[in-house]
Amino acid sequence: MPNKNAIAIGAHPDDIEFYMAGTLLLLKKAGFEIHYLNLASGNCGSAEYNSTTTRSIRNTESRAAANILGAHFHPSITDDLEILYQLDLVRKLAAIIREVKPSILLTHSPQDYMEDHTNTSRLAVTAAFTRGMPNFKSSPSRPVADYEATLYHAMPHGLRDQLRRRIVPGAFADTASVHKTKHEALAAHKSQQGWLDVSQGLNSYLLAMEDMSLEVGRMSKRFQHAEGWRRHLHFGFCKADADPLAQALGPKCLINKDLCGLKVIATTAGIPVPATFCCICNKRLHATPRRFLQLSGFSNFQRPRNHHTRQFRRPIQAFADLGFERDLHASFRGRSIHEMHHALLILDA
Repeated sequence: MPNKNAIAIGAHPDDIEFYMAGTLLLLKKAGFEIHYLNLASGNCGSAEYNSTTTRSIRNTESRAAANILGAHFHPSITDDLEILYQLDLVRKLAAIIREVKPSILLTHSPQDYMEDHTNTSRLAVTAAFTRGMPNFKSSPSRPVADYEATLYHAMPHGLRDQLRRRIVPGAFADTASVHKTKHEALAAHKSQQGWLDVSQGLNSYLLAMEDMSLEVGRMSKRFQHAEGWRRHLHFGFCKADADPLAQALGPKCLINKDLCGLKVIATTAGIPVPATFCCICNKRLHATPRRFLQLSGFSNFQRPRNHHTRQFRRPIQAFADLGFERDLHASFRGRSIHEMHHALLILDA
């Protein structure tokens, strides 16, 4: 691994502690130098103090939280509700990324309940993409470097996107061993107890984090406390099979096999055909001719959209939900969602 540096990029003070701090602590234990950056100052996070005073309070709390995590603190670059996808913020964030040179970058989900979160995700992706581009100027100017950087998106608040659809992690990080420290770091944001109750109905922001951590742990079917992650597409960032988070965390990282890593269900029946790749796990697939699929019970099918982000209780029902006009051949009963995902990719052969 070229750089054992990791950075968490959140929107507001306390976002890192809610969604990413456990994984950041695990990376520190694995020998990584960890960095902590909230894009916004938190200046709107009070119904009691004015913007200037609130900004100062939140800065003090953030520094205390970063210190508890053992992370290098980076000052905010804008204010709340001013995290917009615009050039000046891309240049400022690019400068920080070029300075840190992270091989692992943790940030928000591209789908979330508020745009400060989603725009932070977009800004982090673009800024990381420019890390080796000398013709894109950062602010302040920092030297470019050509290295692999892998991006991971955290779970959205409430584990749902802005249209209430469930978001499922591609990987789970077992945070039970560091949960106490994560809780302590979040508790450093003392000013948020009253504000989050008034503004968002969180009568205890500490209990809200606890509930989310336990829920993601239940989703993993293995861990008590967990954080969920989805790996960004590799193009322009790293090798197709690069997964430094899983490599660093070892047994404390569980890949969600409903979405990734299982075998292909169909064969080529001895017929040479072009290869394709799974858009979730980058597994090389040998496409199956349509005639073979028709003989196997596939006919009158239509290609669904966004099938790789969905989960279903029973595999046989999954195909009906995904848009097939007739039931499937019995030989596909009991197959996993990811195996079906591969089958769906093969339909385009």
